[in-house]
Amino acid sequence: MRSPHRSVIVGICAAFVFTISNRDAVAELLVQEIQNTTRTITANDLTLTFTNALKGNPTLSIVPGANFPATRTPGTNTYTWNFGKMPLVIPKGLARISFDDNNTGARIDPNDAKSFWTTGPRGGTHIVDALGLTTQKSSLDFKNGNAFVSLTNNENYNVVYTNLALYKDNLISQFQLGQFDTPTGTLVGGIPSTFTLDPGQTTTLSFGSVNPNGYEFFSAEVANASDPSNTFYIAGGAAVPEPSSLILLGVGLVATAIGEPSRRARRIASHSKTPIEGLD
Repeated sequence: MRSPHRSVIVGICAAFVFTISNRDAVAELLVQEIQNTTRTITANDLTLTFTNALKGNPTLSIVPGANFPATRTPGTNTYTWNFGKMPLVIPKGLARISFDDNNTGARIDPNDAKSFWTTGPRGGTHIVDALGLTTQKSSLDFKNGNAFVSLTNNENYNVVYTNLALYKDNLISQFQLGQFDTPTGTLVGGIPSTFTLDPGQTTTLSFGSVNPNGYEFFSAEVANASDPSNTFYIAGGAAVPEPSSLILLGVGLVATAIGEPSRRARRIASHSKTPIEGLD
């Protein structure tokens, strides 16, 4: 009779090999640029809701080197920045939000009732329809030692990407919010710096072969094709697991697969009055 343990072990080993050959990113850090579209009303506070749970708290940068942490509303994906009167960056009133999407595809929710600027004292007046942002989707994937980024236009109009750049093999020590989109690696050549995406269209670009000890990131400016001068900065970076950690994980899974059927077999045998073939 065929051993009941063998198929379980083979199945676990097959899954382990798949994990090695198709590594998922352990983290994806992102930047979404937002605007105060009124250009004239000073925003004192900011509330942002994300479409999925984040890992840790997002940070807000108004000027380079000035990062403000957020306060999370317990039990929600909503964060607030209540630090008094925020200086506006002339002429657009820009701010960059950096966050770890926790591999959930999280982005800022563009619903005006969920994400908005306020003016006046803390908890002041909601500035209606003043939060400008782009809802472009990006994902970074790793396979067989190569890295890829896919960019999708989620808007209902054509968008233009400009100043697109891909950097690979960046120093892993820089893989953190507020720092990851400063290049420390190699600029990938042969990538179009400008292109247009139709609504719903996706394009995939390759970093080529990458060093598993570093991380990869892209950055670009995105605009409505009908208003190309009004751009929004976006960036995304990802790193892969250390191969050694994956090997240890695989060994643990195989050990579990070997041990668990044996315990189950003993339980079945101990409750059976009739000997079961193949169980000692």
